Amino acid sequence: MAPHIVVLGGSLAGVNVIKRLEKAIGSSANITLIEERDHFYIPYAALRSVVDPKFANTIWVPYTSLFKNLPNGKVVQARAVAIHEKQVVLANGSAIDFDYLVIATGSKMPAPGKTQKVTKAEGIKESTAVYNALKSAKRVAIVGGGSVGIELAGELTTDMPHLQVDLITSGATVLDGAPKILPTMINATTARLAKIPNLKVHTGHRVSGGITADLAENGYTLAPTTLTSDTGLSVSADVAFLATGIARPNSDAAAALGQGVLDARGYVLTTKTGQLPAFPHIFAAGDVAALDEIKTGMLAQKQATLVADNLAALVKGGKATKEYAAATDAMMVLPIGRNGGTAQMPFGFIMGDRTAKMIKSGTLFVPMMWGPAEREGSGGLKRAE
Repeated sequence: MAPHIVVLGGSLAGVNVIKRLEKAIGSSANITLIEERDHFYIPYAALRSVVDPKFANTIWVPYTSLFKNLPNGKVVQARAVAIHEKQVVLANGSAIDFDYLVIATGSKMPAPGKTQKVTKAEGIKESTAVYNALKSAKRVAIVGGGSVGIELAGELTTDMPHLQVDLITSGATVLDGAPKILPTMINATTARLAKIPNLKVHTGHRVSGGITADLAENGYTLAPTTLTSDTGLSVSADVAFLATGIARPNSDAAAALGQGVLDARGYVLTTKTGQLPAFPHIFAAGDVAALDEIKTGMLAQKQATLVADNLAALVKGGKATKEYAAATDAMMVLPIGRNGGTAQMPFGFIMGDRTAKMIKSGTLFVPMMWGPAEREGSGGLKRAE
């Protein structure tokens, strides 16, 4: 009987594991994707959705062609609540057995950086509400000077020039504390932000007041608020965002496997092959895995390739031999609006607007995620009941 592979999580890592397995083992295994959302959601493009309603529709991609060449593949739209040695338990009380499992459940981050909505309809409703509030607003505050806060400031100031945007960070600079970001990248980003006439950056201010309940819970508030800092800064805003970039791994289900599965921060511990030490038939990849300190879409895909290749080797009766090498430096393309940004490239090269727009800012990689079947509205997705 063909082995049953379950991929838990249908974001970048999970989807790329399935695509890689399709090439490596074809129909020699049955593959099930368990995913709570009804569409593939593109988190790294989400910030533009609050300034461009048409764009919001494109960041939710149907799983239409995911199993187009895997007749035994299926999607189960459900939330996993526990993982056991050979079984995933779902919120509805049912369970799915597996021979091999890939944990690719990603991480949680407040909207608009990463919505917690699970359907396309709910997600678009949320981004539309934010867009409508921004249209009538005059002043916007963003708490957080990392990549999320900077990207959001760029989207707002570019597409909504009527807004006065205040970016507040506790760091001495923007990108302060970001792993493996070079001082030259920080300097270039600071200089680029200084050129935006309707943006004011406040460094060295830790916000301690004005964080309303909805701002803390949702990552944004559409009601007027006044943010105050421990240094006496006071910023009033019609709309405010909490963009600290603090993400929490979605590892609650994995915790059911027992002690030693998660590290102190909640990430799933693996060997360099992507396998859980006590459960070599279970793998982890992407934001939920402790494989790499740096969490980016590019590295999630790299981990997915490694995990899929090692899993395929096990299915074929071999051994998992490929090992992951953590990034020694960070490659970052940081959009600051749709027309540019900054970029930290390999070997420490720092680039500006032209490179940032060409690589990422212009399209945010969205067209790459839409395959021919999705664009044509065809395909044979088999959704389990």
